[in-house]
Amino acid sequence: MWKEIGVGLQPQAIDPDALTALCCPAFDFDIMLWGWGSDPDPNLLLNVMRTESIATGSSETGYSNARYDALYDQQVVELDLQKRKALVWEMQRQVHEDAVYIIPYYEMQVQALRTDRFSGWIVDQPKLDLSDVSSLVSITPVK
Repeated sequence: MWKEIGVGLQPQAIDPDALTALCCPAFDFDIMLWGWGSDPDPNLLLNVMRTESIATGSSETGYSNARYDALYDQQVVELDLQKRKALVWEMQRQVHEDAVYIIPYYEMQVQALRTDRFSGWIVDQPKLDLSDVSSLVSITPVK
């Protein structure tokens, strides 16, 4: 697909830790396909775009925005769920407008639940992901 738009690529497969050491914080690359996973709380992924994360290598984009950093500091201590949601949505709007990432595709993931053998799966949340262990502590064998 890249060739169709006139962009030549030389793909390289690199271990994630080696890639982090090579790219961040040197930022000596043009394109990187990378993936992040998270738990239901967005804090981990929000942290990636903080200025502070550049020096640790967690930020592969080198994004720095004082307003975003201030919103992060607010949301991480906000106890009122609705107020925290508003802060997180504002952070998301900020990074979208700043085009911190250009996402070429979303990987499809298929997951299956054995409801015939286990009950108690948490399925009424906006996101169901087996990497979130919440269901694994609430399921019980079907009798």
